[in-house]
Amino acid sequence: MRSLVGTSNNVNEEYKEAFRTKSYIEICSKIRGGLEKSFSSPHAQRIQNCKDLLEPESLTSILESSSLHPSLVNYFQISQEACQVCELILQNVHQVRSHYSAIDHITKFIKRVPNSKSWTQDQCLMVYRSLATFALRKNPFATMTPKKFRELHDRNILLLHELTSQCLKTKRRWRFMIRIKKVVAGRGARMLGIVLGSSRRFLAKKKYKDKQRFSTTGTDNLRAQLDTAGRGVYILINDFDTMNQLVQRLHDEMEHMKLAAGICVMRKWKYVMLKVLQEFQNHESWFVEQLEDLEKQIYLCFLNINRTRRLVVQELIR
Repeated sequence: MRSLVGTSNNVNEEYKEAFRTKSYIEICSKIRGGLEKSFSSPHAQRIQNCKDLLEPESLTSILESSSLHPSLVNYFQISQEACQVCELILQNVHQVRSHYSAIDHITKFIKRVPNSKSWTQDQCLMVYRSLATFALRKNPFATMTPKKFRELHDRNILLLHELTSQCLKTKRRWRFMIRIKKVVAGRGARMLGIVLGSSRRFLAKKKYKDKQRFSTTGTDNLRAQLDTAGRGVYILINDFDTMNQLVQRLHDEMEHMKLAAGICVMRKWKYVMLKVLQEFQNHESWFVEQLEDLEKQIYLCFLNINRTRRLVVQELIR
């Protein structure tokens, strides 16, 4: 935790660098390919199977192993659920883009015909219909409430504490085994009997099936696995906190635009409509930029999840 908190001050540059890496570009292409297939079918309900995005693909056999530490099992489960949440938010982003196309259609029309006095009756009706269509559609970001993000945050915090605690216990056990080995090497079999007798009560509390965990190598490997998973969860917490801020900001902006569009449709005051459309035009670039930032953050979260899962598996098979 201390090493993560004390990272380089140049965070912005490192953040931008992440978007230029080969692995980031690869996962973007993979997800976007799934998006094209999904939206090409009118019956598609999901972007694609979340399991197709997770790595490594051979994780099933590892999870079925009875020797896998319970905290690591929890990590793999929660990281898979995090991937599903990212998938849901990404689906929301593309639904918002689809809904916003009605507003985009109006703004493009206004750029072509800036003088509202020259609008025909049919053109005015087209504007009102587009506003009505937008106002009646449900806000896609309403599915990701602050409460859901808080629940995700709390679960990840609990998992981080669990992994940290288990890592410290494993470190103490590793030191204990090192001391035993030093005693054995230095004082011989007689001292070994004394040490084993005094530590019998300690060893009886550790009910692990895998005998390798009592060796210094096995204990050290477990510590590395727990530490790697803990670092991944720490990054995951930060990723979701960033996504929470972006989602709530976009949700509020969508609600504001829907309310303004609804007022225009109900009142049918041309002056009010022009003022609202002018506001939409002024905020268009900001809104699109925020959507792009959220999409980038989702891709980065996918990348971080897969990277940590690969590192944990590498420690497992070492």
